[in-house]
Amino acid sequence: MALLRTVGLADFARRYPWQLSGGMQQRSNLCRALIHEPELLMLDEPFGALDCLHARGAVGVMQALWLEKRFTGVLVTHDLRERLTSPIPSMS
Repeated sequence: MALLRTVGLADFARRYPWQLSGGMQQRSNLCRALIHEPELLMLDEPFGALDCLHARGAVGVMQALWLEKRFTGVLVTHDLRERLTSPIPSMS
């Protein structure tokens, strides 16, 4: 429930995935990936299916989770805007 609260989905905890919007599904997927507190999180185009507005919101949620949990993240993307706003620092 703490992760669901962090991503703004606490009120939707009893909903099925098909009852959620695309952005809500992405946020719930982040919760699923982080529930076991992994040291490494690999993200392959995690926001590719979202429109610009929802992708920007999802990046903000991802940044908040990264700041809180401090896991190592690998983000693969072809979207330059997504890369530039990524919460995960790069080697470049």
